[in-house]
Amino acid sequence: MGVRNYVDGQYVEGFSANGAFTSDSTRDGFFYLGAKSTATWARFRGALDEVKVFDQALSVHQIRATMRADAGGARVLPAGGAVTVAEGATLEVNGTDEEASHISGSGTLDLVSGRLALAGTNTFAGTLVGDGTLMLPAGADLTLGADPAGFTGYFEMAGGALALPEGVTRVNATFRATAIDGAAQVSYPGDVEIPDGAALTLTAANKGPLITANGTVTLLGGGTITLPEPQAVGNWEIARGTSVVDAGSGDLNGRWSVANAWETHTVKFAVSSGAFWCRVYGSGSLFFVR
Repeated sequence: MGVRNYVDGQYVEGFSANGAFTSDSTRDGFFYLGAKSTATWARFRGALDEVKVFDQALSVHQIRATMRADAGGARVLPAGGAVTVAEGATLEVNGTDEEASHISGSGTLDLVSGRLALAGTNTFAGTLVGDGTLMLPAGADLTLGADPAGFTGYFEMAGGALALPEGVTRVNATFRATAIDGAAQVSYPGDVEIPDGAALTLTAANKGPLITANGTVTLLGGGTITLPEPQAVGNWEIARGTSVVDAGSGDLNGRWSVANAWETHTVKFAVSSGAFWCRVYGSGSLFFVR
């Protein structure tokens, strides 16, 4: 145990000391910063601002997150700029929302917390780690050159695409499907979350599954479905995984709805046979041969 000093989140050599903080009943019982009761002549010549005392030693990531929170979540990267992480270097995103028009390099991208949103076409040959969020909006695609085994956060799939190295069939991160293309069928090598507020337009030709997961699909809330035409009927398979878990509050059919079904049609949402279904059928009809 001892004291380690950091300046702007970086450890500074030469200003650290060993030894434990101990209670001394022979003194006045106060904790001093910038001076001590037995040496009033040895005072810190400067100002101390925004002092915080913690009941545990902070990790370097916690120190940086606290520093950036005090700065109002100031960005680390210039918004929309291109970033190259050189071999041996580390780009850390910790507690902020960042944007990059392009990322490349063979260093380490450490998404400790916060979110990094990419744009355009990206190829990153380095190491991806951390518990934060990597967002791929519409028009963005990312090719990874190394297995992201150390990344346990979220791939936020908001319309973009992710390509993994050959042979990687499952990742430790979770795919958050914030945008679901009703005309496409995508496969995710891991667990998938469908967040509350999801909205998708179905097609007559594609009955799904729209999403296939090599893991658990979790429904976090509700959403809205738009049919290809109001009179459309049938079974649409929204998502399929090794299992589907409804983690929302209340009845599934109370949280999900179809925006434009005919009033005479019946709409049902169901989790069954490892899939999440939207079923629309007309009064008196008997079908659903899939």
